[in-house]
Amino acid sequence: MFSNSGQFIKDFRIDSEYQRVIPLNQDRNLVVAVKLNEDLSQSFQVRLCSSGFEEIKTLDSSKIESFKKAAKVNIIPTLVHWEKSDSYIYTGSTNEYEIRVFDFDGTLLRSIEKEYEPVLLSDADKEKYEQQLQRYPPDLRESFFIPDAFPPFKDIVALGDKWLFIQTYKEANEGSSMYDIFNTDGKFVDRTELEGYQVKFKGDRVYCLKQKESGYKELVVFRLLWPQ
Repeated sequence: MFSNSGQFIKDFRIDSEYQRVIPLNQDRNLVVAVKLNEDLSQSFQVRLCSSGFEEIKTLDSSKIESFKKAAKVNIIPTLVHWEKSDSYIYTGSTNEYEIRVFDFDGTLLRSIEKEYEPVLLSDADKEKYEQQLQRYPPDLRESFFIPDAFPPFKDIVALGDKWLFIQTYKEANEGSSMYDIFNTDGKFVDRTELEGYQVKFKGDRVYCLKQKESGYKELVVFRLLWPQ
């Protein structure tokens, strides 16, 4: 561990299940862990841990069934997403449209839920997953199925403590994504479209990397203007 100035503080061991560690403050760490279960399924867990990495609480989790045990496994797995802002932790599993908001002590402050219209897979989408399955051995292909619809959401992005962007699978135009926007109280505010295969948020700017028809890449920068 190093300080912000680059000074060495200490070293320590962490559990081999821990895939990522995000410091919250001097007393708390947010940990993303992958656990192999006895039935050969995998659990993806978002855990709140102490500064010494003792587990305090599992905030959220998702599970991927083993193709050796389950009758059929969805080719689009259920994933748990997480995000942190200055004061909050956001988690959500893609099996439903529900985002949970915690403070750094692990207290659930609110749940954000929204009705949504499922985005159906197009023929081109299904063909893409069919091609993906063709790379698997024949006996393994039969263990998966291609669903009719995408999960409710794709990602969670927090802009400070004030705004939460939820990336959905809905595309108004090819190569773009629709984002649902919520305020600090969890109230739905608006929906916006952002184009680009890579979208990054920083401060009041959004950076979208697009692929032009010429083959060149184009970086488009937007400024976010919020209602007063």
